[in-house]
Amino acid sequence: MKMAEALASNKSYPAGPVAPSFWNRRVNDLSFEKPTPARTIRQRHQARLWKTDIRTPGGRAAYVGTVVFDAGLKWGGFYRISPDVDTEREGVLRDLLSAGVIASFGRNAFVPPMSGRNTFGDPYFTDGMIATISPE
Repeated sequence: MKMAEALASNKSYPAGPVAPSFWNRRVNDLSFEKPTPARTIRQRHQARLWKTDIRTPGGRAAYVGTVVFDAGLKWGGFYRISPDVDTEREGVLRDLLSAGVIASFGRNAFVPPMSGRNTFGDPYFTDGMIATISPE
């Protein structure tokens, strides 16, 4: 009900639910959202993380994640994502660097640069890079 009210009134809902996403047939383990200056549930930054079986040399669990910017609503109340997914990756990296919680980071080629459409028909494009981050 709170989500419907926030959507109808175009207001903020900082604890609003994040729709699940899947990687290797598993639902995300963690999700986070960051409001925009517009402070509306219709526009928000979202991150989803999955814990992997991989361990760092220091014994910590490794996670994989995705980030998107919900740029507004479209038919049926579904979110429309911003097509520039790389800007979201760089935004998360900037936020973590400015918070001082990263020991090191890098960018690595993961897939060739590409563009396409997601499951809901939203266009996207990427340079194919991933950020690898080591926490403090």
